[in-house]
Amino acid sequence: LAAVKNVARFLTLVQSLIQRQEGLPGLGVFYGHSGLGKTYASIYAQNMTNAMRLEVGDSWTRVKFLQNLLREAGLEPGKGTIADLTERAINALADDWTRPLFIDEADKLADKGMLELVREIHEHSQVPVLLIGEELLPEKLEKVERVHNRVLDWIAAEPCDHDDARKLADLVCSEVQVTDELIDHLVDITRGRARRIV
Repeated sequence: LAAVKNVARFLTLVQSLIQRQEGLPGLGVFYGHSGLGKTYASIYAQNMTNAMRLEVGDSWTRVKFLQNLLREAGLEPGKGTIADLTERAINALADDWTRPLFIDEADKLADKGMLELVREIHEHSQVPVLLIGEELLPEKLEKVERVHNRVLDWIAAEPCDHDDARKLADLVCSEVQVTDELIDHLVDITRGRARRIV
């Protein structure tokens, strides 16, 4: 994996959540346009921090979200009501409140009215929770005040620059010499979208 600048931004946000002062909220938001490398940054950071990571599916319900969260925490979800599963998830996460939880595609939770569930889990377990989503995620969070006012920090993913594109080129085609002119051209025609550069 290449440590492009969005990876550094993401890791900075994770560390600020983990090292926050007692009493401060532990929600963070990493947002930006599709293709900027948000998911890539979260996978890189997961490997560095032993974080739990969920990528929310379009079809997910509250139960499905909680079942996947329990599996990610190393437990079998078993059966029970949403309240039972939520309590199990809180207890599982509270065992190590410094281990972060990354939730990718968090827009889908907002669209389905599931943000309060995330707030409840964060509030009672105190684990750092990092919501990852598209550029409109901050606006969607603003509509849920009890979640919005618990966000410690917001960081926007940025388009790749020349240095980022060079790192990606070295990663995916190290056996080929790619000129600076071609790197600049790729950054220009892709508008710095990491996925398209790759």
